[in-house]
Amino acid sequence: KMQSNANQLAQTERLRQREVELDMEVSRLESENADLSQQLSSALARELEIRQAVFKGQPIPKSDHTGLRTRKKKKRLKKTSSRHLGSPSKPMALPALVK
Repeated sequence: KMQSNANQLAQTERLRQREVELDMEVSRLESENADLSQQLSSALARELEIRQAVFKGQPIPKSDHTGLRTRKKKKRLKKTSSRHLGSPSKPMALPALVK
């Protein structure tokens, strides 16, 4: 009977731990959902702005923030800069070519 109590306690503890993990996952997904809803809302507003301009025959208004495009650019810049960090300041092949 003591063994079964120990097993039940261990199982209860595992379930509690799993519940905590799932709660964290739910929070993360809710936050991500809020971000995506905001992006969608901005994109729809921008689309409406463009459609109205096109309908009226006006030039398409410039957007203050390009949103996703700038974020992608920043990531790309980070990648290249971190790649170049390890490279030597002077190329090693040059002295061999001079001889």
